[in-house]
Amino acid sequence: MIAAMIKSAIILAAAAFVASLMKRQSAAFRHAVWTAGLIGAMAIPLFTITLPSWQTSLAGPALAMLQWVTGPLGIVRQLAIGLWIAGAAAGILLLLYSAGRLAWIAMGAEPVEDARWAALADEVRRSLGIRRPVRLLQNRSVPFLGTWGIMSPRVLLPRDAESWPDERIRMVLAHELAHIQRHDWVVQVLADAARAIYWFNPIFWLASSRLRRESEHACDDAVLRLGAAGTRYAEELLAMTRALRSDDRLQSPILAMAQPSHLEQRLVALLNPSLNRLAATPWAVIVVAGVAIALTLPLAAVRPEAETRKAEAQPAVVPAAATQPTSSTPPAPQPEPLSLKTTLPGNNIPAIKSMPPEAEAAAPVTAEPAAETANATAPVVNATLDSTPPPPFDCRVTSSRVQMKTSTIEKSALGSGPWLINDDRTIWAADQPYVANRSVNTVWMRPANTELTITARRLDGEAPQFNVGPAEPYSTGYVAIGVVFPAAGCWEVTGTAGTSKLTFITRVRE
Repeated sequence: MIAAMIKSAIILAAAAFVASLMKRQSAAFRHAVWTAGLIGAMAIPLFTITLPSWQTSLAGPALAMLQWVTGPLGIVRQLAIGLWIAGAAAGILLLLYSAGRLAWIAMGAEPVEDARWAALADEVRRSLGIRRPVRLLQNRSVPFLGTWGIMSPRVLLPRDAESWPDERIRMVLAHELAHIQRHDWVVQVLADAARAIYWFNPIFWLASSRLRRESEHACDDAVLRLGAAGTRYAEELLAMTRALRSDDRLQSPILAMAQPSHLEQRLVALLNPSLNRLAATPWAVIVVAGVAIALTLPLAAVRPEAETRKAEAQPAVVPAAATQPTSSTPPAPQPEPLSLKTTLPGNNIPAIKSMPPEAEAAAPVTAEPAAETANATAPVVNATLDSTPPPPFDCRVTSSRVQMKTSTIEKSALGSGPWLINDDRTIWAADQPYVANRSVNTVWMRPANTELTITARRLDGEAPQFNVGPAEPYSTGYVAIGVVFPAAGCWEVTGTAGTSKLTFITRVRE
């Protein structure tokens, strides 16, 4: 979880850095950069779960160091997580309250029946290329001007909208319908939700503010592209802001045209003839999205080796009774053609001479000694015909469990595994994807103030000496140890701490 938060912050910080370098670009392009960064940051947790892991050995020592530094701060970590959850819940509840209040205002609004507004709205909608129907609403109890909605967008007008001149109506509709054409409301809701979830991270607050500001600048540019004069539009914007100012402003996820918080920057931008006011072209949006994907996907997939689950499929386990005979159950004899048993010169090994069926009747029957008669029913193996390779070694890998060691908060902060656990639950070892001749940090939990000894032996062949790092300090109930398996194969690992012991079998890959 902490890694996903850090990755999300990295994506959004990269978007902020790129947007800061694009001061000469249009507000619409900067808004596209911020939007791509926001979507990438919100998608990081999902991609981290669904994408296959991209292992990197560079993150292993960093993770071990992080566990060593933050391990004694388990109580502080738990308190921080609880505080984060409480703050996120409060932010989400505030958004839900604002959405409910907006729905209540919309229920009390009436459709605008003025033919002049309908004609001008249809004209502006065609100029912006909007095919969706747009509803014009008016709530006479709320002095507010703004837009919201996805499939059926709405524009909320103030109480005195019928008395506005055509020039102001055309400017207002151009600004609000530009929000609808750009899907700004959806992006802003996503930004506010991300800010509520990551309320402790200032980069998400910055992203929410910059997205709102850049969307207003982009829609102001759209008004000017439709033919409005900058000075005239600035005068109307200032007049509407003064008229719509109220002590009971609507705090909701709605895009308001006359916002005092951004008014000064907008007026300065409207009076600056040298600004780039172009809309973001589809090719520009595709390039920005491609760069965001190229940064987000690898960052979401990268994981340290200490956190990576075993990705390779385990070989099918065949019961031992079906693959190799045991000492208690002899293999069933196979039917063989009638043969005569002779003895090779110089030894006592019987040999097999197969006889054709027509010679069986003429073959003399000789008496066998009692010892040979007793073994007559045992299968006789022809060494010259036994070319079948031995069955593969059955490496019965010990199954791990996803559990939380809740005896102390300090140990529960190490996570839910997967862990390899002994019978009395006194020794826990993190289940790791081991690679031959590579040091892999493994977290062990054992009784405090006990010396942990780790040994290993290869079960399917010979191997050089197994190497393991020091298991210090002894005073803590957990420790991260670097282990090196000198060869690939099936290994049995034993950890001993005092009177406790954990033995498990793992497969080491090349």
